[in-house]
Amino acid sequence: GGTSFLWSNGATTQNIASLPSGNYTVAVTNALGCTTERTYSVLNGDGPEVTVNTTHVTCAGGSNGAIAVNTSSGGTSPYTYLWSTGSTNALGVTGLSAGVYTLQITDKNGCTGSVLTTLTEPDPLQVDGITTNINCYGSSTGAVNINVSGGTPGYTYSWIGPGGFTAGTEDISIRPAGAYSVEVTDSKSCSVTKNFTVTQPAAALSAVPTVNNV
Repeated sequence: GGTSFLWSNGATTQNIASLPSGNYTVAVTNALGCTTERTYSVLNGDGPEVTVNTTHVTCAGGSNGAIAVNTSSGGTSPYTYLWSTGSTNALGVTGLSAGVYTLQITDKNGCTGSVLTTLTEPDPLQVDGITTNINCYGSSTGAVNINVSGGTPGYTYSWIGPGGFTAGTEDISIRPAGAYSVEVTDSKSCSVTKNFTVTQPAAALSAVPTVNNV
């Protein structure tokens, strides 16, 4: 017969794997019946771990999110990194939109760890408004009142209109009639533009008397 193996855990194969920490003795017997024993120590350390820092997306639909590797520990260095984006950058990934991302870290021995990260974004910046049209030709009874939602509060307003009209208030009173536009910017420099049209009645007809000579 050939060489036989008998391990202290009862295994009879040449190699054994997936072992908990401890000492393992193998008795190797050759075809002549000679036996040699040897003891091996197995020490399983902790697998690698990684932590990250996140930068969330500042504007709805944007792609300026980022995830940076903060700490890597455990296992046996050096480490390799694989992001769910396909990147293998050891420092981090940038240019990300809102969503869920995974980073897998692998140590020198092939042991792995992972971390799951979610990047968020604010709701879309939205402007709704109520337009009050001018009720008499040439009067200043027109107005636009707006309501802003989404984005990150701390809004600023920039209005433009006919005749060089400008304003920095949320709502405006209007004269003359025409097209007005407001750009709303939130505290993260996200902006949206909304257009409004204010109308007025036509000018009143002038009554000019006609004198007929007799």
